[in-house]
Amino acid sequence: MALSILLGFLSYKYVEKINFRREFGNLFTYLKHKPIYMVLAIGVLGSFVFVDKGVEERFSLNASDKSIIDGLKIPYRNNGYCFYSSHDPSFEVSQSKGIDCYLGNKEKNAKTLLFGDSFAGHNEPFFDEVFKANDASFQSIVTNWCVPSLTENFIGSKTNKAYEQCLLNRKYLKENMQNYENLIFAGSWGNALEFEQFKDVEKLIDEAAKLDVNIFLMAAPYDYKKNPLQGFYKSIYFDQPFDIDAFDGNDTFVSKANMRLNNLSQKHDNVYYIDRTMLYENNNTFDVNGTNVPYTFDGDHISVIGSKYSAKHFMNHSNYQAMINNFELN
Repeated sequence: MALSILLGFLSYKYVEKINFRREFGNLFTYLKHKPIYMVLAIGVLGSFVFVDKGVEERFSLNASDKSIIDGLKIPYRNNGYCFYSSHDPSFEVSQSKGIDCYLGNKEKNAKTLLFGDSFAGHNEPFFDEVFKANDASFQSIVTNWCVPSLTENFIGSKTNKAYEQCLLNRKYLKENMQNYENLIFAGSWGNALEFEQFKDVEKLIDEAAKLDVNIFLMAAPYDYKKNPLQGFYKSIYFDQPFDIDAFDGNDTFVSKANMRLNNLSQKHDNVYYIDRTMLYENNNTFDVNGTNVPYTFDGDHISVIGSKYSAKHFMNHSNYQAMINNFELN
């Protein structure tokens, strides 16, 4: 604050009080003033940096680190997945566009439906890897804030177009969930519990369990108060250790909701809960060529690369085969 006051005084006394010449009779008179060249030089250099997307030479990143950074993003339709996001400029409310998307081995007939909100979306790379490994396909119906439910309740703003899309998605689910062999539900369970909409989720699961289908519930990942990804970027660019435990958790509602899903799965023979131990390493990070990478993209969602490494962890888990046998894939 003291430095700010000092700099402000110096600026006022030696810059702002000076009466600069204002003789600009024609275009050539501008060329006589040195500040013009300073502005042009800075503008040219700034434009070069902008077009070149920064000056990469200031950091010496290897190919592995660059690949990691490229994967730290949310899966959307414009990068190869199915999450039908209202944040996309081309988004329009449409049942046909919202439901017509498949992943895994797309040559196979999809008997599985992944349904939910952005937390289902961040699991798309996970199931894409798992289903390709099992030579199967799945359909994904995912829209912002559209927690698995058959009601008109919505955890986002109802003025957002995602609300209208969510109603179409839920209408489709209600009319067609009996036509699938497997239903996968994933969502922001903590928000549903916090906003008192979790009973909608439980009611949907109870109704779906009456059908001759297999139901899989995905645990929501650990929730942080502050995004650990910023700390990771600092560590990778400046070659410093990264400690995700330095970031405080905000996991109360999420862990309670996950526990309720686990309890609910035990009530039904055809409902299976995939918990965090099967999805993520204990420290919520994974190793890529010696680099400790967080699964999370923004403090709660999982990144594309995090979701793919979650799939690797899942397929190497001791309970993987028992869980995958519960799917009807062929």
